[in-house]
Amino acid sequence: MLEIKNVSIRYLSHLVVQDVSLNLVPGKIMALIGPNGSGKTTLIRGVTGVIPLAAGSIEFSGEDLTPLSESARAKIISVVPQILRLPAGFTVFDTVAFGRTPHIDWLGRLTEKDHHLIETAIQNTSVGSFRDSDVQNLSGGEQQRVILARALAQNTPVMILDEPTSHLDLTYQVGLLTTIQRLCRENKIAMLVVLHDLNLAARFADEIAILDHGKIAISGFPQEVLTEENLSAVYHLPMRILWPNDNSYPVIIPK
Repeated sequence: MLEIKNVSIRYLSHLVVQDVSLNLVPGKIMALIGPNGSGKTTLIRGVTGVIPLAAGSIEFSGEDLTPLSESARAKIISVVPQILRLPAGFTVFDTVAFGRTPHIDWLGRLTEKDHHLIETAIQNTSVGSFRDSDVQNLSGGEQQRVILARALAQNTPVMILDEPTSHLDLTYQVGLLTTIQRLCRENKIAMLVVLHDLNLAARFADEIAILDHGKIAISGFPQEVLTEENLSAVYHLPMRILWPNDNSYPVIIPK
């Protein structure tokens, strides 16, 4: 379990994230939602060690990750960022293999275990059909699957995904999150996924936390968090929750 304990993060004199506590459980997806500017990406950058914490700690199995080196932390937490411009000249295989960087020796030699994890990640994300292609020649959805494969090859117990469906059309959004959910379950990865789409959060998350003005407004099971009252208050827009006959997951629309 990854424990985010009373974390605060400051930019200059401004406290952007304030006293946030969350627990990420193996095999479960926690969706982090909230309005633009609520501090979601800042929190992710603090959890992953990109920016320092003003207060609090990040602990895995009781160990404080704050003093760890970047390489040591990368053996515990992998990151799937918002889709980015991947460098030209690298194949899909090369890019996925970069996920093994924290584990290989200073000569950069890949072991049999490394190759196995790379090939498994390629297979699990269905990018094998273009494994020898330059990543720059792929579509946005394909590139995002490659980035997911790279994180899987890292073979960490915790994965942080920052808006992995941004810039993707609906087909790719659902397909990518279906893959993420399956891999979370199969590999018992504790996942924190930042999402803007409330309906995707309702469909794929086991738990949801709403961040508002740098603080957790509410967290818990989707049916507890995704209420008209909660969402209307946070997004400052009247919201309506519709439940299908099978009560599988709600549909959220503005009133």
